[in-house]
Amino acid sequence: MSGKSLLRWFMVVLAVAAVIAVFALQKPTPRRYPDRIAVHFWHRWGGEWAKVVDNICQRYNESQTKYEVIPLGVSGGSDIKFRLGVLGGDAPDVMSMW
Repeated sequence: MSGKSLLRWFMVVLAVAAVIAVFALQKPTPRRYPDRIAVHFWHRWGGEWAKVVDNICQRYNESQTKYEVIPLGVSGGSDIKFRLGVLGGDAPDVMSMW
């Protein structure tokens, strides 16, 4: 293995480890309605916009009794996180992208 390919391989492994660490450190949103069907929703909004998205999900959850939308902000590398979630068998039910 040449020096360049070894460095490239190391960078890929490091990136995957970083993404896994991000997932491991995030605490899931607690279930407010455990008797409902959970819909895991990943979004890319942060800061004040994350509060808006959380409020929309909360209002939807309060408007009906079948589903519970569980929002999770995954800003920064969300496309890689999604792919890793799919490969790991833990992908969201819904994900917003732009």
